[in-house]
Parts: sequence; C-alpha cells; structure tokens
Amino acid sequence: MSGEAGRRSTRSAGKRALHLVPAVPLAGAVPMPTALAAVSLKPIYRPAAPLVPLQFGTLSTFLQTAERVCREDVIAQGLSENTLAWWLRSLDHFGQFLREAHAERAFLSGDLQRQILVIDRWVTSLRQRNLSYVTVRTYWGAMTAILHRLQRIHGMTNPFALLVPPRAGRLHPRVLTRTEAERLLLVVRHYQWESELLRARNLALIGLMLLAGLRRGEVMRLQFGHVHLDDGSIFISRGKGKYGGKDRTAYMPPQLPPLLREYAALRLSATPRRTHPEFITSARKNSPVTAAIIRRVFERVSALVEFHVSPHMLRHTYATLLRQFGIADRVSMDLMGHESLTMLQRYSHVFQEEYAVEVQKLRLDVDL
Repeated sequence: MSGEAGRRSTRSAGKRALHLVPAVPLAGAVPMPTALAAVSLKPIYRPAAPLVPLQFGTLSTFLQTAERVCREDVIAQGLSENTLAWWLRSLDHFGQFLREAHAERAFLSGDLQRQILVIDRWVTSLRQRNLSYVTVRTYWGAMTAILHRLQRIHGMTNPFALLVPPRAGRLHPRVLTRTEAERLLLVVRHYQWESELLRARNLALIGLMLLAGLRRGEVMRLQFGHVHLDDGSIFISRGKGKYGGKDRTAYMPPQLPPLLREYAALRLSATPRRTHPEFITSARKNSPVTAAIIRRVFERVSALVEFHVSPHMLRHTYATLLRQFGIADRVSMDLMGHESLTMLQRYSHVFQEEYAVEVQKLRLDVDL
C-alpha cells in the first residue's frame, strides 16, 4: 500500500472509529458516584446515538468551542440575542468555577464519574453563596443547553443529561393580586413624576404589560404604527420564538386605550420631537426606551408601592386576570402568544382564597 493510500485508510478508520464508540451506558449500569451532595442521578439515560466522551485539552479550548456552537445555533435557529447572552454569562461563570476550584482537568478529562462529581461541587458552591433556587436553576439550564449543543454537533456526552435538575423555586411572588395590580396603576398615575410625559410614559409602559400581556422586549420593539387605538388592537412583531419569533395581535381591555391615547398625544408634542418609530420613548431625548430605563422604572415603582414588581410578573398577572375574568383558555393562549395549554397554565396562578369561593358553585339539585 502506498504512503498516500495508507494515510487515506488511516483517516477513514479514524472517521469510522468516531461512530463505533460505545454509547453512554444507562445510569447505574457502570460505577457511578454515590456520595453526591447537591445533585442526583436520573434512573435511566438513553442517548439517541453513540457518543464520544466530553474531552478537551484546555479550558480555553472548551470555552471557545462551546461559545462557537452557541453563536452558530442562535443564527441557525433564529434565537434571540438575550438567549445567547444568557448562555454566555452562564458559560463564563462555569469556567470561572472550574479555574477557582482547580477542576479543569477533572471536568475536561472525559471521565464521566469525575465530571458528575465536578457538577455536584459546582451546584454546592452556588448554594453556599445563598443564591436563590431560581438563579441556581437558571445557571443549570444554560449549561445543560450548551452541552446539549456540543452533544448534537460534536457527538460529545452531556454529563448534565444524566442528572436530575436542581429543585426550582422562586425568590419573589410571580404574580400580583388584583388589589396589588390596582394599587400599582393608581400609584403610578398619581405620583408626582418629573414631567407629564414621564408619568404618561410609565403608565403606558406598565399598562401594556399588565393589561395586554406584552413582554419587555415586545414593548421595546413596539412601533408607533402598530398601536391601533381606533379598534383597540396592538400588532406585535417578532414575539418570542425561534426563527425570528412569531407575530400576534393583542387586544386592549377598556382601561388601556385612554392610557395609551394620553401618552401618544404627549409623545407627539414632546421636545425634542420624537422621530424614532418605537412607541415607548425616552422621557428626555429622541430615542426609544432601553432595557436599563425599564429596569430603573421598575426599581422605582417597586419602592413606591412597597412590593416587588417586574415586567415578567405583570405578564403572569395578565394571564391570571384572564382566567379570573372567565376568558376561555383557547382565547387566552392566543392573547399570550402560547402554543400549548400547559404553558398557559404555568403563567396563570390560583390564589388560596379562590378555592373556598369557587367550591361554593358546586350544588346538586336536591334538598338536604
């Protein structure tokens, strides 16, 4: 065999070998760590195809490869920049842990048992910092998503897939009561803001989230021409979802059009003149509202009403109000931009006092 033919044969054998590596065994079928403090093994794990170990020579190579597959996937699937930022922040945090714990070699060795022990130490370190369950679960979700992409693209074993995710919890209530929602609107309306435009802008901002269910990003992208006060509809372009997001139409309940009409009039007469197409504007200059501005608004409003308020909490509250006022689930799904009843149910909450009220509706036609 010639030298060139031999090299071709060696390369072919190497390619075949990649597909002949045995699949990751079921959890429990091979020796697995038993002294885990923060995580637990899933009872079974069946990869869709034979996998190679998760193995890299250096931490920087691992981080660079993981970042590259994330960026490529965001482009290929049309995911949002916020998703990419979430992944990269979590990847950077995990890499920092590996350095500080001197665990790079153990995690990048390809040894599944050692990798699981490193993950256990990482989750333990997160909990020792008194981070909320939500934060821990957020980091976990990001790393699981990143390594899932390494598995799909490079055929590498994802050790996170063998483990039960940490318990999810929440630091703050995820929804406002009707009384709290009413107080929120009243406080924002009657507080002495620095200008009438600022008052009307903040009221419109909160109204779009609380009374129409818009996400923060949807409010920021909302165009002036997409708010139709004549028929009470709001066209939402590129809502949450893959491949650039999906469009939907939101509809205004009776109390929302007056808020938006007042704000729109003040926006049109504002100095300097607002020429940008975005509906929600900066109160001081000719530019659209930013994520930083919205964050400061909610920090200030939370201090005024004396309970925590966030944009996503208002979306949960909107879904809950739809249920409380008897809006059909199928209609609520479309208004929220959800594709399944399961997702809608995650957003719609039942308060404890509702149970006693609702059960009074159960009455048989018999004299007891």
